[in-house]
Amino acid sequence: MAHDRYRTVFTVNTADDEDNGYCSWRHCSLREAIQAANALNGGHHDDDDDDDDDDGAYSQYRYGGNSYYADEIIIKFDIDGLDPIVIAPTSALPAITTSLELKGDTASIVLDGSEAGQADGLLLAADDILVRGLTIRNFAGNGLVINGSNNRVEDSVMSENGGSGIVVLDGSGNLFNQNALFGNAVLGVDLSGDGPTANDLADGDEGANGRQNTATLIRAVPMGQGLVVEGILNSQPTSAYVIDLYANESCAAGQGQGATWLGSTQLMTDEAGNGSFETAVPTELTTVSLTALVTGADGTSEFSRCIQSSLGNDAWPRAQRLGLTPDSVSNVQTAEISQAIDQLGQSRWFKFTVQPNSQLVITLTDLPANYDLTVYKDIAAEWQSLLTLDETEDLVSLTAEFAPDAFSPDAFSPDAFSPDAFSPDAFSPDAFSPDAFSPDAFSPDAFSPDAFSPDAFSPDAFSPDAFSPDAFSPDAFSPDAFSPDAFSPDASPQTPSPAPRCAA
Repeated sequence: MAHDRYRTVFTVNTADDEDNGYCSWRHCSLREAIQAANALNGGHHDDDDDDDDDDGAYSQYRYGGNSYYADEIIIKFDIDGLDPIVIAPTSALPAITTSLELKGDTASIVLDGSEAGQADGLLLAADDILVRGLTIRNFAGNGLVINGSNNRVEDSVMSENGGSGIVVLDGSGNLFNQNALFGNAVLGVDLSGDGPTANDLADGDEGANGRQNTATLIRAVPMGQGLVVEGILNSQPTSAYVIDLYANESCAAGQGQGATWLGSTQLMTDEAGNGSFETAVPTELTTVSLTALVTGADGTSEFSRCIQSSLGNDAWPRAQRLGLTPDSVSNVQTAEISQAIDQLGQSRWFKFTVQPNSQLVITLTDLPANYDLTVYKDIAAEWQSLLTLDETEDLVSLTAEFAPDAFSPDAFSPDAFSPDAFSPDAFSPDAFSPDAFSPDAFSPDAFSPDAFSPDAFSPDAFSPDAFSPDAFSPDAFSPDAFSPDAFSPDASPQTPSPAPRCAA
């Protein structure tokens, strides 16, 4: 241990897990260093010569009868001959209950929980703790648990743990920057320790790290020496956010993790809390699964849902052109492509040239579920043809194909909408009188089985003669045909009669 007026540094100089109650230059394990740092009791230190008491807060550590004061506590590692340095605790390490820096900058420091029982890796139970340059792996529980605010985890690895990589139980402003989190059994980052956190509109909910909303990645397209990544975010209105992008070997269902940090970008949300981004990140990988972390004033989010890098052909303007290659024997032209659909509602678009009257065969393989397949004419080409019309072409020939007669020009002629067609008599009160809708009009007899008997719908009833032109001649609909006498009680038979037939 070294110290000066404001700083106390505990140096871990052994990889064993012994605890004899002291952290000294002869022997200081990580367990002993944490307990020594926790023993620094908060107080107040005044070291000038005046009579006031104004030098600010300090921490005090009593060891061997001496008192040490610190407003900065550091735990670092210096173990000769080992790299990486593997520390394998045999039980849970003590929680860190004071603000400090735990730094593995000088060597590869690995905390391996294979022998620690049902324990978490590290527990940060205070504010303003920095953890940097550590690998925490193989713990039965979570890699790192936070119960405090304004803590930072940087350049560290959380992998192969039985729980999540990082869990924030409580507190806000906890930041995670350029870490590698992969292979953990639950999540890479878990806010509140209750599994994936659903996004809420304008991110008004409360909880660990404000339950910061995650980003939605839309596409990642290989371009040049990297990827062009697009996404959107809905969070607190008119607020600034940093989006960190990560690569993974695979894209598991649900929210992902982040094995390799690729880069970051910034965005500002609008008054509705919406923002979007498009950024290029360097990578030699062309096929990769991507996730994102969002960091705002409340802290860092959980990982987003992952997406696969692809050609970006998820809409018809982005359709991927396929070149058809003729077979040397049959002259059949073929093309083959392998691509994933990894998001709900996603589509993949392709375009290729075919000759008129050709037979088109499309085969889909390795489908985990049923998918829709639709073939279109090239919409973009059709649109371009409209833009290149010359003055001599007849625009009428460009109307929709197979338009029904019901929409012919005659159907919309001025006579069809003349004032007589909408005269007041056509909508008179008598036309909608109570008698017109009386119970008798809807009596059971009106819908009796006889009314729908087979004879009523016999072939003869729908014979060509029944619909001959004479049956619909002007005389058939003359005013006399609908005179009151034609519908008088005497004109209606009192006994059922056969269904009428119209004859020529």
